[in-house]
Amino acid sequence: MDDAIVVDENIMRKRKSGMGGFAAAASGTIEVFFAVISTTATLAAVIIPISFLPGQAGGVFSEFGFVLAFAVTLSSITELTLAPVLFALLDPGKTLTSADGAAPGVLVRGFDRVMDLAIRTPLLVLSVAIGFAMIAMGAAMTLPSAVTPVEGRRFFLVQARGASDTTTDYLDTQVALVEDILAPRRERGQIETVQSIIGGGGGGGTSAFIVVRLPDWAERDFTQQELIGQISGQLASIPGVEVSARSTNSLNIRGAGGGLSFAVTGTNLANVTEAAGRLVAAMAQDDTFVNPQLSNNSVNAQLEVTVDDSAAGDMGLDGSDVSSVVRAMVQGDVAVSVFSDDVEVDVNVVPGGQPIDDPSDIATMPIRLENGVYVPLSSVATLDMVVSEAQIKPLGGALTVSLQANLGEGVDLSTAMDRVLALSKEVLPEGLGITFAGEAATLSDSQGGIYMVFGVALIVVLLVLAAQFESFASGVIIIMTVPFGLAAALLAISITDGSLNYFSQIGRVMLIGVMAKNGILIVEFANQLREAGGNIDSAIRSALRLRIRPVMMTMVSTVFVGLPLILTSGAGTQARIAVGWVIVGGLGFVTVLTLFLTPIFYLWIAVWGAAPGGAAQRLKAEVEGAVGGRGTPGQSPPEQPPSQTPPLKQPPQPSPQFDAPAPKSHKPPKASHPSRPRALRRDA
Repeated sequence: MDDAIVVDENIMRKRKSGMGGFAAAASGTIEVFFAVISTTATLAAVIIPISFLPGQAGGVFSEFGFVLAFAVTLSSITELTLAPVLFALLDPGKTLTSADGAAPGVLVRGFDRVMDLAIRTPLLVLSVAIGFAMIAMGAAMTLPSAVTPVEGRRFFLVQARGASDTTTDYLDTQVALVEDILAPRRERGQIETVQSIIGGGGGGGTSAFIVVRLPDWAERDFTQQELIGQISGQLASIPGVEVSARSTNSLNIRGAGGGLSFAVTGTNLANVTEAAGRLVAAMAQDDTFVNPQLSNNSVNAQLEVTVDDSAAGDMGLDGSDVSSVVRAMVQGDVAVSVFSDDVEVDVNVVPGGQPIDDPSDIATMPIRLENGVYVPLSSVATLDMVVSEAQIKPLGGALTVSLQANLGEGVDLSTAMDRVLALSKEVLPEGLGITFAGEAATLSDSQGGIYMVFGVALIVVLLVLAAQFESFASGVIIIMTVPFGLAAALLAISITDGSLNYFSQIGRVMLIGVMAKNGILIVEFANQLREAGGNIDSAIRSALRLRIRPVMMTMVSTVFVGLPLILTSGAGTQARIAVGWVIVGGLGFVTVLTLFLTPIFYLWIAVWGAAPGGAAQRLKAEVEGAVGGRGTPGQSPPEQPPSQTPPLKQPPQPSPQFDAPAPKSHKPPKASHPSRPRALRRDA
């Protein structure tokens, strides 16, 4: 739609100035051709890096950047071909009368006065913009961070997980306690159905899932998160299993909405386990967390067999004899390997009889001596229940004990992470640390990845603009407004009590491309006027006056397109609202900043860049000189000294197709004139 506005508005302006329908379509399209190509290339350069986000974010948005870049490219091709053809055939501007000689309207005169004041007081405008950016950054420091916004999906999950030795019957009994907690709310109509699945979730018989479905959002006066917060404390009272409630998310990111998961790391298992227990006790006293607990996956009970060397020696045994018997009785032993159809197959010998599923079965396991007598394993070894280091997940050479907790009402994940780090400094001894897992780890990775995308996007945009404008100065002018636009987006998120998540961050990346569009329209037209003979000051003023309409039309139309995102309501709308406020609020602020900052940066920076069209004029002059007799065709002209430049032809007068007032006639001042430094800068 942006491309359509730019092309159609310029054609309509040509038609209004008195051109015919076909002439207006051709002239208007040619005039904005470069601007449309530049904005398309810039937007594609911004959004394609989104597809290369690392980690889970990259998996979610892997196709996003490419699809949007392809769509934008097709849009620009359509607007540069089909739009002028339709305009020439249908001629919607044929009823317009020429506006030549008509006095400017009130809005035009007011805009000119405001822009003139801004250009005359650049330091004041820049100070206001910097102050605005500082306020926005200050508000952004308090913004919560999350992988996805908290969403109501009309159902949530309760997971019950036992230790490795938990039987299915025991787990079934504990799940019944969870159902008893939910039963009163089901009777009151707060819950529609409860479905329990025992033995699912990849945990075998030690894990269960309870799916809790809620009434339609219009039929209840509470949120899904409020209900989860109310039952989390009751779920913590169920003994023997680890119970937690969590929400799902619209992106179906595994582990999202499950609260805070992390691990205590160290090199000594006993110290790590003890410190983790103290940290859980400290978290239980903090309102930030609900139901903090050790993960059963990290503290599974294991049976340790210790051989008594002296007793085994008296019976003619050693440690290898005992371990081979235990291995054969518990998991079997490979007796021999045979070849069957040229394939080697292991023959595993396993014990018969009743299965070994109790510690007492291990203690009474028979061991045969050399004289044929059998003795129980307990006569040559001791058995102890311990936490085996083999079951503690190593991380970077350290041992870890996992913990998890639900979050209190209104507490976001980033706040909980900061609070855990603060508690760990108070509770954990020296040498132990904290490592985040699950959604918390994903959040840390996504934050680093999105900043990398911002950096890459800015660099690529600068290079693309410099190549298109044949001047780094023009690219820098446009890029200078980007930080202020990002600050505007942060302020919009803060005002609406949003958070920094996948959706809002992607919206900010896209906002870079939208901001660049406005700057390109103004800078490109100013360069055209300078190439036609205007000076820097008159060119930027005329460009602002002639491009204010498409810029404002683009902003208004995009804001109206985004309104349904922020005005929507119901379950699962939080993700769309996050994107909507970045577009609506951020773009509104950005447009105002672009109109005020672009002319100031143009006046300051354009004087340091090459003259627009200078390369083309130099090429034309050299070609005409060679063909006109100063050199034989096919023969290179005489080389000029390195310090000299071939003379350029006088620039043409401003073309009437721009509808811009001709620059005031005055002679350029000499460089040594002491009393006119301002004019010298404008005409440099």
